[in-house]
Amino acid sequence: MRHGEAGEADPARWPGDRERPLTDAGRREHALVAGALRRVGVTFDRILTSPLARARETADITARVYGGVPVPEPSELLGDRAEPARTLAGLAAVEAERLLCVGHEPTLSRLAGMLISRDGSARVELRKSGVAVIDCAGPAGPGRGTLKLHLRPDEITRLADGLPASDAPPSPDLFMATLTAYQRSAALRGALDLDLFTAIGAGRETAATVAARCRASLRGVRILCDYLTVAGLLAKDGERYALTADSAAFLDRRSPSCVASAADFVYAPELRAAFADVAATVRRGGTALPEAGTVTPENPVWVRFARAMAPLMRGAAHAVVEMVEVDEARPLRVLDVAAGHGMFGIAFAQRYPRAEVSGLDWASVLEVARENTRAAGVEARYRTIDGSAFDADLDGPYDLILKDEVKKVGKNFVADIYAPIGTKDYSTYITKIRQSGADACYLVLQGDDNNAFLSQARQYRLGDKVQLLTEIVDLNSIHAVGEAAVGLGGHEFGELVAFDQFADHHDHLFAADHGEFLVVVLHEDRAVPQGV
Repeated sequence: MRHGEAGEADPARWPGDRERPLTDAGRREHALVAGALRRVGVTFDRILTSPLARARETADITARVYGGVPVPEPSELLGDRAEPARTLAGLAAVEAERLLCVGHEPTLSRLAGMLISRDGSARVELRKSGVAVIDCAGPAGPGRGTLKLHLRPDEITRLADGLPASDAPPSPDLFMATLTAYQRSAALRGALDLDLFTAIGAGRETAATVAARCRASLRGVRILCDYLTVAGLLAKDGERYALTADSAAFLDRRSPSCVASAADFVYAPELRAAFADVAATVRRGGTALPEAGTVTPENPVWVRFARAMAPLMRGAAHAVVEMVEVDEARPLRVLDVAAGHGMFGIAFAQRYPRAEVSGLDWASVLEVARENTRAAGVEARYRTIDGSAFDADLDGPYDLILKDEVKKVGKNFVADIYAPIGTKDYSTYITKIRQSGADACYLVLQGDDNNAFLSQARQYRLGDKVQLLTEIVDLNSIHAVGEAAVGLGGHEFGELVAFDQFADHHDHLFAADHGEFLVVVLHEDRAVPQGV
């Protein structure tokens, strides 16, 4: 298999050309090729790849499509300067029944020619992401191979179009890869704790040098570096290790785009404990952790989140800003719900000088957001609101609400209940609310009905079982219930004159975003669609 499309060599960006990656188009095309190969039944039990970035990335994409196994193994036998005769001799010693070799031209075409013709006169040229399948009688050697398949990328995908899933025999590979995934995760965490990626940095270092910088044993560092090389996080040339392009960008702490701190949150004991007994969680239908787990008020895990995830979210925040259309000539009020590190609100403040941002979260978490606003130079236009989205004074209205992380409250929408205006006896509705299992009930009420319902609710002690959240409205200006229910009241979706439209709006909002809320809407008979 030849590596995917990697664009043109650029010595200014990739000196020596070893770290030139695939283009985005190359990645997309090769994912389709790998999927097509799997559908037509091409399998392998080992992957050898050139250590050059474009080949490693091609091998990694292929492995992912095949369920993560086998893990690609970098080898200079397939490098861009490899000699076909030496490569063939090396491959003969590789223990594998079905071996995938990912490399470069012209090495691969010459290698294929030697396999299918003793004198090497045959030519099998490979396009980028192209594949040749050669069946060898015994160990790989000159003239021992028979060419079974030789296709360009477009030919491979056309061949697979319309075919059913491969009838290859069942394999435990995916099961084993998933079962042992914790080992890869633990190895990465160990390397981050040792600052191993920073110790290697931009150089090509021996295990002894890395061990001295990490203050660790030579043997331990060598084993860890070899493991990370097989995992695709390091490159190895002889006895020297180097960072891959991805590791250099995201795991070397001297890189401005380093996101290594994210491990501090992802590996947090509180999060790992939540996965300690998944069966118990499934049986309960909720977390097996004490109380509400990580969503308890003022849980310190979210301070860890705010500090650890800020670097990873910085780029995403600026991307979100560019997706939102804003009139730059007008003032902009932004509410960032569950602000955490504050990066999303900060990005809007940086992009729009007239933007005023309010960040909502627990007080301890907002300390981190304030630190980040000072560093970003937008502290004067960023205010904080302590507390929960359910009961804090939000001081609206706002032009824009950022609320992606509000989902961490972990609630689900239960049901709607509608009662006609002027209802005298609400006992039936109160019983339905009690029996629903909801934690809270959001009430959209009109004038006198509000008083009547709440009076009867007190008599039935409904508030002892269910939290009641109330909004008094008139029919000409109905707020979107889904937004108000999570404490974002005042954000209108326009006047909805028919209740079937209204139901569509809040049902969609709740089902997509929000939480375990029973909605009771008390309204005028004239506004009830026929049959409801």
